Amino acid sequence: MNQPHVLFLPSWYPRDRNDLNGCFFREQAIALKISGAKVGVLAHYPVSLKFAHRILFKSSIIKFENDNEVHTYRKRIWYLVPKSVLFKELFWIFVGNRQFKAYIKKEGIPDVIHVHSLVYAGALAFYLKNRFKIPVVVSEHSSSFLKKTYPSQALHMSIKKWCQKADRLFAVSSSLASSMNNKITGISRTWNVMPNSIDERLFSDSLSGERSLGSTKFIHVSLLTHNKRVDLILRAFAMCQVKNPNVELIIGGPIEQTYHLKKLAVDLGVETRVKFTGVLSREGVQKAIASADIFLLASDQETFGVVVIEALALGKPVVSTRCGGPEDILHTENGILVDRGSTWQYAKAMLRAAAKTYDAEAISTDCKRRFGTSALTSKWKEIYKSLFNPSMI
Repeated sequence: MNQPHVLFLPSWYPRDRNDLNGCFFREQAIALKISGAKVGVLAHYPVSLKFAHRILFKSSIIKFENDNEVHTYRKRIWYLVPKSVLFKELFWIFVGNRQFKAYIKKEGIPDVIHVHSLVYAGALAFYLKNRFKIPVVVSEHSSSFLKKTYPSQALHMSIKKWCQKADRLFAVSSSLASSMNNKITGISRTWNVMPNSIDERLFSDSLSGERSLGSTKFIHVSLLTHNKRVDLILRAFAMCQVKNPNVELIIGGPIEQTYHLKKLAVDLGVETRVKFTGVLSREGVQKAIASADIFLLASDQETFGVVVIEALALGKPVVSTRCGGPEDILHTENGILVDRGSTWQYAKAMLRAAAKTYDAEAISTDCKRRFGTSALTSKWKEIYKSLFNPSMI
């Protein structure tokens, strides 16, 4: 059976192997390549106008990288009119078309284009679809679609146009798919669910031993933005410590985001039981989670929650708010879900999780079965093949 040639068009992408921003796009591309498919990536790096003079001459360069046999064509771009939807669309098309010409000169025309997040890779994808008659699959990841309104009516109209032209539309969670179907009306396509995946190879020998009797180490890792509600986690942790003094909390994320959190920990009287690690590498995140007992997520909104399935793959139960994505992931045997914004409910869930005995092996096995790259890559390949050669289904 012929293997598909797939070109990824992500709206954002890791700048290198240690960059966590969009790392799951890269890992999905590598997993697809390992499965036998031919995979390429066109990666853009938006730069603000105030930095444009620094890269004026370098910006015309298309940099090629062989990333684990995934042929990646990288280019830096800047927006001369940062708030103009039309300009951003046209600029993505102008720059991306040059990248695409460089790509097909060496790699040939792909069978399928896979867009990861519509804004603004969708503009380029559907320009290429019209010109080269290449089918387009969309995976949407952005939490912007969970909000009540779009940034602008112009962007709404562009997104609706792109969705109408897509061959298949997928969102990474049920909540995001529902939101897309409700907001983008009047099109012939329906948004379905295809979750993010994890590379089982990275978690094959990572299960840690039993936790110490009576002691529980909680962990949270993120960019520590307001949406992550780390303040709620700290307040809930303080309530837990009153009931159980033998608890610890690790918080991983950018140092510049921790100043107010450290002050809050002092105000709550838990500073000696909370450790701030700073930014962690990809491997550092895995090691930190492996060393803990329970992962915490208290976000207001999450389209999926890749770090949640990473924790589960390491055999760690998760306490999470009902914020979108985790509702598709967690069940009674691998974690606890609570309402958003309730410190009291969250603290009770932390104590329940600390008191419960979880089966780490079962948690990890279940996670890899549902979200492992092996199973999901096979599904993606069947979708790709159904588009460029229906007889191969």
